[in-house]
Amino acid sequence: MSPSVSVIVPCKENERTIRATVESLLGQDYDDLEELILVGDLGDSTWTALSGIDDPRLIIIEKASPPGRDPNVKRHAGICKSRGELIALSDSDIVMPPDWLSRSTQLMAEHRVECVTGGMKSIHSSFWGRYVDNNRLGAKTPRNDVSYLVKADDFGLHRKKPPITSNVVFTRQLYEACPLDVDWLFGYEDYEWFWRVARSGHQILVSSELNGLHHHRRGLVPLAREYLRASHGCSMLIKAHPDCPLSRKRRVQAVTLGMTGASLPPLAALLTADSAGELVLAVAAVGLILSSGWEYARSRSLESLAYPLVTGILGSLFVVGLVRGLISGQEPSPPMGRAQTAWARR
Repeated sequence: MSPSVSVIVPCKENERTIRATVESLLGQDYDDLEELILVGDLGDSTWTALSGIDDPRLIIIEKASPPGRDPNVKRHAGICKSRGELIALSDSDIVMPPDWLSRSTQLMAEHRVECVTGGMKSIHSSFWGRYVDNNRLGAKTPRNDVSYLVKADDFGLHRKKPPITSNVVFTRQLYEACPLDVDWLFGYEDYEWFWRVARSGHQILVSSELNGLHHHRRGLVPLAREYLRASHGCSMLIKAHPDCPLSRKRRVQAVTLGMTGASLPPLAALLTADSAGELVLAVAAVGLILSSGWEYARSRSLESLAYPLVTGILGSLFVVGLVRGLISGQEPSPPMGRAQTAWARR
């Protein structure tokens, strides 16, 4: 007999995307879907899009959340109310394939792991959807072309992106041993939790077979906000978990790229004063052309020639936000401090 599964989805004003998400989850071909729990704010407008859906497995919880980024708070609240033997997390703007749960549980049994995760692809065909899915420089969205086990000693290294909490199935025993940190109200909450899970020795499989269709941010401004939020969360990860390989990698990037960026304006001014401005522009142009050629060689798409420019803007914002977060006086709460207490009170 297959284990029962509870799916938890944090929500916040997601009336535009939630119906397709709910329909895809209730339409799973997995017979033992125990419940689908949506957790939103008090009076959340998300629920207005769910009229007509009459399924006893659909449960809606409203919760007052603290200021800041609150998916961890909502996920934890949903997990505490859940009854399934396995717990699955999804997001309110992802459409899962019909075999998501059946294939996830099958992979867990085949590989004898406590947790299996997947990636995401764009649900819409647009320049921004293709950019997020296909750019090679500084790619942020997880793309799992190959499957691999997440290990503590190479967490976030060697082109193995850490897992995400918008596409994951795990055992209840794993969560009881390593719950989400409900005090983590920043970005990078996915990486913070999965680092602690990996560090604790739990087996995590990232599978190339599990991909949800995601509503990527469309437009430079929405992507810029996302990168700035992520950069702040990354700085908190570095402070909270300096021993994490991803933290060490990002710290080096913050120092080297930050120093490089700070040196460019005075260097450009000096060269321009010596009538070498044309050389500066030529070097920058050559770098952009080489990067564009590298992107085009893979995609064979003319639009990919613009990818490096977009990546340069977003990457610069990430570095600026990362450095600003590192030098700020803000410190994250002690990891696992109040989270374990919150789980014990359930």
